[in-house]
Amino acid sequence: MDEGIKNHWIEALESGRYRPGTGALRETRADGGDSFCCLGVLADLIKPEAWRGKCDDQLGSSLWRHGETDTFSGLGLLRQDIGESVGLDLVQQKRLAELNDAADPPSYEAVVSYIKEHL
Repeated sequence: MDEGIKNHWIEALESGRYRPGTGALRETRADGGDSFCCLGVLADLIKPEAWRGKCDDQLGSSLWRHGETDTFSGLGLLRQDIGESVGLDLVQQKRLAELNDAADPPSYEAVVSYIKEHL
C-alpha cells in the first residue's frame, strides 16, 4: 500500500473525525450523523464525491454510484479496482471488514494495528 495513503488513512481513523460503524461503508444514523466502516473512511478520503445523499440501507450495505459506474461494491467493500488502486486486494479488504465489524463497541483500534503491521 502506498505509504502516503496508508498514513493519511491511519491519521483519519485515529483522529476522532469519523464515528466507527459496522456492516456498511457508511450509514446515516437516526440523529442525522454518519458512521463509517474503516473501508468507508478510506473511501471518503479517496473519493468523497461518490457518496450520494443519505446512506441508510436496511441491510447495512448499499451500492453507491459515481456517475454511471459503480464506485463501491455493495458488499461493504470497495469495488475491486478502487481497492487495488490504493493497494488493497479483496482478501485484505475482507480481513479489515471482519476486524472492523468484530469490535464491540465499534472501534478502529484493531484495524489500525492491522494496517500498521500488515499493509
